Amino acid sequence: MLQTTKTVRLKHRNPLEKQIENDILRWLSYKNILACKIKTVGTFDLKRGRFRTPSPWYRKGVADILVCHQGKFIALEVKTKVGRLSPSQKHFFTDVAKAGGIAVLVRSVEDVAKVFNETVK
Repeated sequence: MLQTTKTVRLKHRNPLEKQIENDILRWLSYKNILACKIKTVGTFDLKRGRFRTPSPWYRKGVADILVCHQGKFIALEVKTKVGRLSPSQKHFFTDVAKAGGIAVLVRSVEDVAKVFNETVK
């Protein structure tokens, strides 16, 4: 059973998404779970004064953190207490499920630990 530890619990009363993401990634690393953060913000081109056109392979709605653990693909979308999934994120969740993966909305390290305790044995 995977459990959280004092060193990676959220330290903020109302954390920002970025703070939650960092705490989750720290916990996953501590547990030696393969995970990567997906860059979801566009790149601003200073010379042109606008955001660069994304690659044709770019997909809207991809989860913030992608995990591969014990042969399972897990997509973690991180939100604050009041954050909601966008339509493109819901569509991504559906596609992950159709492909046999697990896609979950998480709001804390504790949520991630629960996902691993319930779905990854």
